[in-house]
Amino acid sequence: DARVICVDTDELLAKIIVQTSRSSGLSFVYEELLSFGGNEFYFHQETWPTGSTFESIALGMHDGIAIGIFQDGEVKLNPDKSTVLGSDDQLVVVSEDDSEISMFSTPTVPRELTPPLSEPLKGRLERQLIVGWSPKLRTIVREYAKYVQSGSKLDVAVRNPTSEMRVEVSELDASADKVDVRLVEVEATKPLEPISLDPLGYDSIIILSEDLPEELEDSVDSLTLVTFLHLRQTAGSGTEGTKTKLIGELLDSRNRELIPPSDTREFIVSNRLISLITAQISEQAKMKTVYDRLFEEGGSEFYLKPVRLYADHVDETWTFGDLMAAAGARGEIAVGVKDVSTRDKPKPNFGIRLNPKKEAPAMISAEDELEKLVVLAPDGT
Repeated sequence: DARVICVDTDELLAKIIVQTSRSSGLSFVYEELLSFGGNEFYFHQETWPTGSTFESIALGMHDGIAIGIFQDGEVKLNPDKSTVLGSDDQLVVVSEDDSEISMFSTPTVPRELTPPLSEPLKGRLERQLIVGWSPKLRTIVREYAKYVQSGSKLDVAVRNPTSEMRVEVSELDASADKVDVRLVEVEATKPLEPISLDPLGYDSIIILSEDLPEELEDSVDSLTLVTFLHLRQTAGSGTEGTKTKLIGELLDSRNRELIPPSDTREFIVSNRLISLITAQISEQAKMKTVYDRLFEEGGSEFYLKPVRLYADHVDETWTFGDLMAAAGARGEIAVGVKDVSTRDKPKPNFGIRLNPKKEAPAMISAEDELEKLVVLAPDGT
């Protein structure tokens, strides 16, 4: 039967923008998973041994990483590890190709772990800057408020704000319980203006494609690119080790190649991501349920977390399978690593390695704060 599947692209893109703005490297995780190159999502089914649990199947998978179950017409991401798979159930798997998904001939036995492994990450007050005005602003503020501690600040920098914009920002400030929302009037495309904004004082900066009149639509991406370059120059002139993340939104994906990111703190997001998602859904309609669960409020999402959360010490004897078991002890699923040694190199993917071989050495250290585990988790702690 022919069916029409509706995708709220503004809502989806707003959620991707917020998530990627809060975790360096997460943008490159999504870039790979949503494209048709490298690792992506697949549904996988085979004859499961009677009584097989999600945990036993996940740890026994040689190639591919199971992140969820398709059961009774619904996707459950990061399900309870004791969930028993029925004969008709399918796994949601991250793999380079569905033909490569395979199981170990004998069950693997990860090293014995001694919980608790670590204290949870502590939250902190955050500052975020949004440059530009867009219909997505309300969704972005709502999503941002889900993650941060009460008292965090969000500034909205707008050129020549209208009275309607001022009213809306006031309404957003009143409705966002945990976030102080403020309107800042600025000409962000002038070279000196970003300095007055003190970009290094923000945890992240989001440059939105502005909602301009139809006759000026061709200028939207030019405005975004100029602002991105000015802010990059200003942030780059700060002290070494700055942690400000810079995210730009483009309408035309072809313009993305004009300023490729220089490291995992930068990302250009465009309608290309939405095109990739809709293309995957058009190929397999039930893929929409994966994205619904991935971006729903209260569900599990992808995070990059310090390796020290999973083990006090990781040496050359540790495998990625061991890290998966350590993540499982925290109710999470490890899907890859961010390797500090290649984090500034476009190839391979700014240090992001998804779906490593489980028996391969982890090649990652718990002592280096920059090295992270890519996990599917219920929260960021």
